[in-house]
Amino acid sequence: MSYIANNAILQSALRDPRGLRKRRGYSSAAAAAPRNFVANGARPRGFVRPKFRKEDMKISGMEAFIQRSNALQRAEQKAHEERERLRQQECEQIAEQRRRDLTLRARITVKAEEKKLELLFLRWNDHHKKLSNFIRLFLNFGPKVSIFTILLRQR
Repeated sequence: MSYIANNAILQSALRDPRGLRKRRGYSSAAAAAPRNFVANGARPRGFVRPKFRKEDMKISGMEAFIQRSNALQRAEQKAHEERERLRQQECEQIAEQRRRDLTLRARITVKAEEKKLELLFLRWNDHHKKLSNFIRLFLNFGPKVSIFTILLRQR
C-alpha cells in the first residue's frame, strides 16, 4: 500500500461524523465542559466573583488603565461622531435625490401638458380651416355683400 493511500485512510479515520478532524488521543466526550463551569470567574447574569472584583479594582487604579480607558472613550466618541456625520450625509443625499426626482417629474409633467396643448391647438386649427372652407363653399352663393350695405338697406 502506498504512502498516499495509507495517509488517506488515516485522515478519514480521524474525522468525526460531522466531517470535522479529530486529534489523536482526544475524545469528544472529554472535551465537553461541565454545565456548572463558567469561564473567567463570571457567574450567571453577569455577576463577578469578589476576588475578580478586587483584582479589577486594583487594575482600574493604574495609570495605564486610565489612559487606555480615556483612549477608548475618545475612540468611541470619534466613532459616534463619524456615524452621525455619515448618517447626516446619507440623509442629505436622499433629500437631494428626492429633490432631483421631483424636479424631473415636474419637467416631464410640463412637457406633457405642452404637448397636449399643442395637439389641442392643431385640432382647433384644423377645425377652423374646415369651418371656413364650409362657409366659403356652401353659405356664400350670392354676390358679396358687406355688412355696411346691409345696414344701409335696412334704414
